[in-house]
Amino acid sequence: MPQLFFFCAGITLFSACASVPKGRYGITNFELSGVQQMDAKSLQACLATQERSSFSFNLGAVPEPECNVPPFDTDRVTLSLWRWPWTDWPVFERTIFERDLERIVRWYRARGFYRARILNSEVLPNSALDSDRTLLMEGQKLRLGEEESEKHATVKVQVYEGEPVIVRSLELNEDTELEIDLRRRLHKQIGRMIGQRFDEAEYDLNKKHCFESYKTLPMPMLKLRAALKSIRAN
Repeated sequence: MPQLFFFCAGITLFSACASVPKGRYGITNFELSGVQQMDAKSLQACLATQERSSFSFNLGAVPEPECNVPPFDTDRVTLSLWRWPWTDWPVFERTIFERDLERIVRWYRARGFYRARILNSEVLPNSALDSDRTLLMEGQKLRLGEEESEKHATVKVQVYEGEPVIVRSLELNEDTELEIDLRRRLHKQIGRMIGQRFDEAEYDLNKKHCFESYKTLPMPMLKLRAALKSIRAN
């Protein structure tokens, strides 16, 4: 009986194993290089192209990253252990990957890195680039790649971050008169951003805190204007 139990369990486990769809490439690894000032995991949380997930946990109190939710520059240490055999395989989609390259640049600009760009992108093997396309040759549909074997791909992206834009000053809208004490408190609250890297999410969060703290104020008064220190191109 024990042998029968383990045999049945093995059959069930084997049947539950995830596989890559025929003719497609499952993403084994997604490697980001050049990410030095920001957290690569926070960036990857905003991308549609993902590697096959693994059982892992963070070493520290930093929570799992969410797309466009700070912090973005934390020193995150993640320990990846193994991949469960039933974990779904994300397949490589060339069109989605090309959009992700644009998302990377847009994400960096939202973090204040206006000079950021993609230096290089690579998908190995190269045949994975056309695995999601169907060719028409002599009226017959031909799929690229050998469909009888499971195929895996590695995605590599190298980015150039550049220097971030720094907040030089923050000003309150002067259209509405306020008491000196209240104006001083507002300046102190938003002044935490001065000298820091400009970040769209952090900027919006500061405005939200102002609205929540001073709900009785006229709305135009709480419009913030940021003066940014420009970074010249090399």
